[in-house]
Amino acid sequence: MREKLLVRLSAIFIFSFFPAVQGFTQNPECILPIATNDLSLVTGGQQYDGAGHIGIDFKLYTDGVGIIAPCGGVVTEVMKKPNPKNNHSMWSINIKYSTDWNIFIVFEPDTPCPPDVERQQQQIFVSLNQVVTKGQILGKLVVRDPSICDPSVTDWYPHIHWSIYRNNLATTHVCPADYLTAEAKVALNNLYGSFGLLPVCLGYPPAPPSGLRIIN
Repeated sequence: MREKLLVRLSAIFIFSFFPAVQGFTQNPECILPIATNDLSLVTGGQQYDGAGHIGIDFKLYTDGVGIIAPCGGVVTEVMKKPNPKNNHSMWSINIKYSTDWNIFIVFEPDTPCPPDVERQQQQIFVSLNQVVTKGQILGKLVVRDPSICDPSVTDWYPHIHWSIYRNNLATTHVCPADYLTAEAKVALNNLYGSFGLLPVCLGYPPAPPSGLRIIN
């Protein structure tokens, strides 16, 4: 009973202060976080496996590609944080699409260089509590020049990570490919198919780790 009351009070707060947020029953129907004209710049990805990797990736070696909002909503997080794998800085943006759904984008330039870190900070264009619309630019991914900054590193992985999750008691993550417009689903399948990364979603429950593939 207490949990239901908390959910109801949370919904009242969200609708009162963030009228752009959709209702409980409105499932997201997203576009890709990279514009159609820029998809040819994507050089690889990583599938959703439901456990070790709870989203999908878009790897980019071109500096300054615009990253757009897959769905509209209210920005409830803009945060710089260390990547637990290598301590490189990354920036997370959470968009509350509805009282039940969240869109989560992480900018991961994968660079240890202070000038690149500062530049990526400047290339995040949204702020907390801002209302964004589908297709609105959130920022641009910074890609370092390895000939200038730490040329010895060859295994860098500049990319954006995209996940969708339900704002329930379990914070349930889902595969973004299941919540796309028809056109976006075709575009994603074509893109990931070109890397040999189909299916995009490795299933529920997740496939064993040996089934996960990363294309660099």
